[in-house]
Amino acid sequence: MIRNAGGRAFDAIRSLSIMQTAAAPGTIVVMHHTDCGMTHFHDAYIKKALLEIAPQEEELIEASKFGEITNSIEDSIREDIAILKASPLIKKSTRFIGLKFDISTGLLTEIM
Repeated sequence: MIRNAGGRAFDAIRSLSIMQTAAAPGTIVVMHHTDCGMTHFHDAYIKKALLEIAPQEEELIEASKFGEITNSIEDSIREDIAILKASPLIKKSTRFIGLKFDISTGLLTEIM
């Protein structure tokens, strides 16, 4: 299991690529949950806050993506699966499953 802010795939590719060489998982599950913090805290806000912490890193901060979710959770799952499928570091034979976890009901819904 790889957990990160927003559950975003671009943050997980390094770990997933290592796992594919060591453990060779045949399936990757992308799961996001409703009311995710990254639907409330967008990249512009995070960049502004980080610039206050480390103004000397402005170029790095401005060039970074922090995983904001501006559409639906379902769309963010589809986007992340597309990112993983397009990555040259993820085996083309990998199967992907997208899941949405509803934090209010506990219901898991498959998304594709």
